[in-house]
Amino acid sequence: MRAIRRYVNGLHRIADDLDLAYALLVASIESLAQDFDAFNPTWADYEQNKREALDEALAGAPDEVVQRVQTTILSHEHVALGRRYREFTLAHLRPSFFREEAAKETHPVSRPDLAGALERAYQYRSKYVHTLRERPRQLTIGPTLADATVVDGKPVLTFHGLARVARHVIREFVTRSLKVEHETFDYRKDLPNITYVLLDESLWIWNDKGYSHNSARRYLRGFLNQLSTVLEQRTGAAFTDMRGVIEKIEASVRRIGKVEQRRPMLTLYLLFHWYMPPESHRPNWGEFFKKFSKDFDNPSVESVLIHIIGGVKPMWSAGEFANVREWYFKQRYHKNGLAFGALLETAMTLCLAEVYRQAGDEARARQLVCEGVENLPRHQNLLEFESSIGDGAPLPPIEWTKILLPSKVEASDGNAKRAGENSEPARVTDKK
Repeated sequence: MRAIRRYVNGLHRIADDLDLAYALLVASIESLAQDFDAFNPTWADYEQNKREALDEALAGAPDEVVQRVQTTILSHEHVALGRRYREFTLAHLRPSFFREEAAKETHPVSRPDLAGALERAYQYRSKYVHTLRERPRQLTIGPTLADATVVDGKPVLTFHGLARVARHVIREFVTRSLKVEHETFDYRKDLPNITYVLLDESLWIWNDKGYSHNSARRYLRGFLNQLSTVLEQRTGAAFTDMRGVIEKIEASVRRIGKVEQRRPMLTLYLLFHWYMPPESHRPNWGEFFKKFSKDFDNPSVESVLIHIIGGVKPMWSAGEFANVREWYFKQRYHKNGLAFGALLETAMTLCLAEVYRQAGDEARARQLVCEGVENLPRHQNLLEFESSIGDGAPLPPIEWTKILLPSKVEASDGNAKRAGENSEPARVTDKK
């Protein structure tokens, strides 16, 4: 069906965009050929000019070296795709294409000419998609019912010829496809005007039945989303009641032997108790967490997060901190990755900048402040801070809470309050 849609769209685009129309007609066949591997590309399939230049450069080299170079080049995706497209198309042409159907055409293309013409059609499609190169003008000089015309002395498929080939190949593909009496099909996903979106975390984060060490990072991401809204004091910001999940963490974390599986669970456990009112706390939660506090001694994504939010300077070197930050940005969109959100990502960058400042590397610290601005565009306080350190004067302390949050975080009895903490406990919404 996708191939048929591309074919029909290609015919419609002939009226307003000939280059796009030609590319869509080629793509209608290409979409069917992705699983066709009944071929092996040869050195002759490589572009002639490049092939001859390489042959000349490799003249006199041992045959083994020549073979390895050619094999490496042929493994290039574009060569394989172009060859697959051509071979798939030729393999799906019935004898009738050159007989009964050809009898109705004024100038049908021959099989020898068609092989090269298909290769050039694919090249035109690739040049248009990647570099917006126009198709040869010979293809649009006056209407023609011929299957092919000549460009630079070589046969090229016209719009008429390409459409005839595509129509024949799509029909043949359908004819050869596996037939089934009954097929399971979720029709609801194909209904018009329906889209799928991520549910707000408040709708699921309270559900302890879905919580385990496998889903721990997903729950932690949801909590961090709510935490960011609370820290930024957005209208209506609140935490969802997660006491059932926290109770489950206590019950299950003791049975988990791997530190990397415990850390996201314990991180959520600790942050929950930092920000929830005392009546929501688990009994003796501090003593429980201390049993596993060593899990956060070594650099990791979760331990960096805890140090940042807790306002505690990590005992690692700037290089170790930088390595964790680099790994964070690589893993955050992995299937089971952990994403902090833009606010806390920028906080991490500013914390690292402060570590470099204290180590005497102000150049790197300034660079990280610039990266923070680009990580959180339009944050006025951050932009002003960047401007204030641009005159080459000694860097002041880089305190992310004072820069990023609406209210300052002040020290109390020698211990820094948690980021964004107010005099009143955070509001908690009922899970319903």
